Amino acid sequence: MYYLKRLHFFQEIFILFLFLILINNYYENTRPVILADGKGYYEYLPAVFIYKDLNFAYTDTLISRFYDHKATSSGYLHLIKGNKINKYFVGTAVSLMPFFLTAHLIATQDSNIEADGYSLIYQDFVFYAALFYLFIGLLFLRKLLEIYRVPTGYIFVLQIVTLFSSSLMYYASNLPSFSHVYSFAFVNLFLYFISKYNIKPHKNELYWAAFALGMIILIRPVNGLIILFVPYIFDSWSTFILTLKSIFTRNKLALIISTAIILLLISIQPVIWYLQTGNFYVNSYQEERLILTQPNIIKFLFSYQKGFFVYAPAFFILILLGVITSASKKNYWKLFSFLVPYLIVVYILSSWWVWFYGASYGSRVMIDYYGVIILFGSSFYSIKTKFIKQATFLLFGFFIYLAIVQTFQYKNFIMHWARMNKERYWQIFLKTEPQYKGLYWMNTYYLKADQIVLDKTISDQYILNPEINTTSLIDSTSLKNIDGEASKHLLQLEYKVNFKQGLDQFMVIADDTAGNNLYYTKKYLFNGVGKEDFEGTGLISLEIKSNKLKDSLLKIYLIKNEKDATIESVRMRIAKL
Repeated sequence: MYYLKRLHFFQEIFILFLFLILINNYYENTRPVILADGKGYYEYLPAVFIYKDLNFAYTDTLISRFYDHKATSSGYLHLIKGNKINKYFVGTAVSLMPFFLTAHLIATQDSNIEADGYSLIYQDFVFYAALFYLFIGLLFLRKLLEIYRVPTGYIFVLQIVTLFSSSLMYYASNLPSFSHVYSFAFVNLFLYFISKYNIKPHKNELYWAAFALGMIILIRPVNGLIILFVPYIFDSWSTFILTLKSIFTRNKLALIISTAIILLLISIQPVIWYLQTGNFYVNSYQEERLILTQPNIIKFLFSYQKGFFVYAPAFFILILLGVITSASKKNYWKLFSFLVPYLIVVYILSSWWVWFYGASYGSRVMIDYYGVIILFGSSFYSIKTKFIKQATFLLFGFFIYLAIVQTFQYKNFIMHWARMNKERYWQIFLKTEPQYKGLYWMNTYYLKADQIVLDKTISDQYILNPEINTTSLIDSTSLKNIDGEASKHLLQLEYKVNFKQGLDQFMVIADDTAGNNLYYTKKYLFNGVGKEDFEGTGLISLEIKSNKLKDSLLKIYLIKNEKDATIESVRMRIAKL
């Protein structure tokens, strides 16, 4: 039995196996994965180990397979005292370092692999790192819940809910270079060792908790707020105070060593700043800041744009069940020692100058605190009412399905990354059909007369309304007057249409004089209007590089897929941008 217990981590391996099946068969694993903010978190590694340049000067000229580094680094490299400073903290890079070094060792030993820090092998090992830390996070979540005697079956359900009904799924698969999966792991590690120390005080637990806390702060300093939840781990205020007194009186050496571990880890960042600027402190975020006088608590929790409870409703249910359980048992200490720090965390996180944290699926900053919310809500297993338990499991099942679909929507440009609202949310609710892709990503253009180089209308009903399941050429135009020196041209198709499902498509092809293809795309008519059973005017706008159009033959095809759809006219405009 002892050895079986030691092999219990196969529970987490099974969950990761399910996760990989989902990625490979539904989401499709994509590369590169070192993107956006994640590139900033990662940038320390190639800077130190490959380019030997902590001032990131190499990004001015480096162009690798996936990146023009001067362009892609402009959002996170700030100029301070004449030096480029990475605004992100180094903790994520420290977490990734063993995987980066392994990838770099393989790359340097194989002449067929680019050892530049950004090629596919580095991308893949960042993904492997995220899987590893996801495993660690789920493992210590289980071990934490076992301390509180949560039944095994409930623990498994809670682990499944944690991963598959939340934003964690997306940031462990598509954006593993972001900080959140690493914070998730270290926060659970911290909570576990603090809880273990509460049961049987031992200096090793303090050391491990200190290591985890140091990494938490080094990854993302605001997550140091997790210490506010430490009193919740204890059964009462008096128990918490007695434990603190014991540490300060009987375990002074362990306290000193633990403090040293924390300081040693978080000192990595000021040392880097000193090497860069000569100062141990730098305001790396510049104008980006917390505005504590302007919290957005309601939006942060409930808005359709990014609300935590809207895009991860399982956690609302867990908090609600935790409140009900604590109140019914009159365990007001547990109730308030969770709710007070939770509200403080929400207040501070919602006070960030961009409270929705830019492009993200749901409230990504709350991923870091999933562990403590799961712990609080896990007490629902003790509820005696069978109906509540059954309803909870049914809701969990639906929320898992919802999150899987929404993650697909987010990945496939059905859900907008930053500008969701109530109307849009319900318009695409559980919709995954291809005609919904790009629905909310259309730009608005205000064109002047001197920008327009072509303006023509197609109204021939014979070619605009062919038979079902046909592809018909509706226009062919030789583009001789395109300015090849301009960077981009805009092609707009404005059409009067009547359809029920919006399955018809336009296909746009540009070929050179030799017949070689220069440009190709297909767009659903649905994308232009965003409604089913539509009658009115739709618009598709395509930004195309000018050298793809100059001296080309532009051909517009209609792919007829819907029996009941009719098109009255198509107006085609080309304008210089």
